[in-house]
Amino acid sequence: MYRIKTTAHNSIGQSDDSEELIVAFGRLPEQPPTPTFDSRRCTRFRNVITWTPGTSVDIPVLGYKLYTDNG
Repeated sequence: MYRIKTTAHNSIGQSDDSEELIVAFGRLPEQPPTPTFDSRRCTRFRNVITWTPGTSVDIPVLGYKLYTDNG
């Protein structure tokens, strides 16, 4: 893991430190299984899906993005 802060320096002077950025390098996690549609728990106003997160080897997976369309 790397912790990075930056500053800018020019003829006017030096800036304050930036917010700290934490970066980790590792192998990609396993791809999670495809989400499944849970029709028993769905309503006219809510769709429910279930899925199992993939496994990470080196660093923890903090989240996923799920994209949908009306097609």
